[in-house]
Amino acid sequence: MAQAQAPCFMTGTLPLPAIVTFNPASVLCDNTRPAPFLKVPDIFIKSGDGTTIRYSDIDFPRSAGSPPPTIFALRTFGKETNVKLLEIYAQLYGCMNAAVRSQGDKKSIKSLKGPIAFLQLHLRRQSQDTTPSKLSELYSNVRKTCVKLRCSPAEIDELETYAKNNGIAIN
Repeated sequence: MAQAQAPCFMTGTLPLPAIVTFNPASVLCDNTRPAPFLKVPDIFIKSGDGTTIRYSDIDFPRSAGSPPPTIFALRTFGKETNVKLLEIYAQLYGCMNAAVRSQGDKKSIKSLKGPIAFLQLHLRRQSQDTTPSKLSELYSNVRKTCVKLRCSPAEIDELETYAKNNGIAIN
């Protein structure tokens, strides 16, 4: 029996924890562009209308003075209401998370947690499943991640404003 080929972005050899889920369907690699993470190629998806959405186009900046990844996600994705587009963003971030985990890149894994957590929260908020307890739980995870990544008090306030504006109870 032939062994299934790993997705093109899974360049490492480390096993993934069971909690890491990702959907490699329709995700392609572009080795002609700079790698967003060491040894991990840029990835992309062609949307239903033919638009190419690249991870590198929605990736958080890493330069000094840039907002923490969680706040970048809030500012970049927080006003988006197109669920299909949010699903593509989440799929790209999920695949990139799996890729850096397969490499064992702890710093990159840590930095990806914020955008992934925010996308999960915002996607849930935009979908039909807006169970208050689940939204509060997801928000709590986003906030904890932001604190761990050294968000400033003003940035935490931004998160709280998002939660309040979206009817999410803050515990």
